Amino acid sequence: MITHATAPAKLILAGEHAILHGAEALALALDLKSHVTLDNHSSFVLEVPHLAQTLDPSQSLDHSHPLSPIMRAVHDLIKLTETPGSKITLSSEIPFGFGLGSSASVFTALTLAWLKRYQLDLDACSLIHQFEHYAHQRASVVDSHTILHGGCWLFSSQREPVKITFDPQHWFWINTGRPMASTADCVRHTLPLLSQREDLLTTFDHLTHRLKRGLFDSAPSEIHHAIRGLNQALCEIGVVPKTTQNLISTLEAYGASAKVSGAGSIAGENAGAIIIYAPNGLPESMSAQPIRLASQGGKSWSE
Repeated sequence: MITHATAPAKLILAGEHAILHGAEALALALDLKSHVTLDNHSSFVLEVPHLAQTLDPSQSLDHSHPLSPIMRAVHDLIKLTETPGSKITLSSEIPFGFGLGSSASVFTALTLAWLKRYQLDLDACSLIHQFEHYAHQRASVVDSHTILHGGCWLFSSQREPVKITFDPQHWFWINTGRPMASTADCVRHTLPLLSQREDLLTTFDHLTHRLKRGLFDSAPSEIHHAIRGLNQALCEIGVVPKTTQNLISTLEAYGASAKVSGAGSIAGENAGAIIIYAPNGLPESMSAQPIRLASQGGKSWSE
């Protein structure tokens, strides 16, 4: 028997960094996939063909190794079962380290495959969120919940996540390149800053609310105002490199609005993914990709 699982990527529309301080956030599942298969094997082995890696989960990796968080998750999952082994094969369409939720997507597919294969009645979202801490030290539930359930969600510290309608028409994204700083680096930078800047947290919360209202009302002027304001706030906390700021200014000259989606970067010139709202379209030279909403989140099956 082979067990399969897939999970989408994610984009954050608003509230990155601020969500860790109780502010609201908006995020959607993006139709790029991670894939995990579990097959019979005499021992546990992890294969990652696109990285040409074959690993023994009983062996620890240096924390700097990109697969270290995944190995820790596999090790935790192995402890939940009494089976002698399984061949775990991982592949992904999602660029790693670009703010697209690559780690949460892999953790989601891995967890769902494991629970399905071994018929474990456990809370998948809690496990995925736990594994996310291995990748980012401090993680909100935004990535894990959005990727597990699919669609577009509003997050607030005051209530459970609320699913909202999102029309991807006029929305695009661009990969500016892999950030030099990790998500954990950026969070360590912004945590003390936002802890001391109640005014900035209020700004993030207000603009996220305004974007939510613009989406509900299909109001372009509200959406433009919110996205541009969020971009300015992200620049103020230092996670939008100068080259990315220049790209966003160029997009604004075409009548679009854009912002970093995800942690951004506190070093180098790349910021990972940026999202773009462009009701008038964009020139082909911008190489922007339309946002394809993944209405379904992670899923698993056996054959």
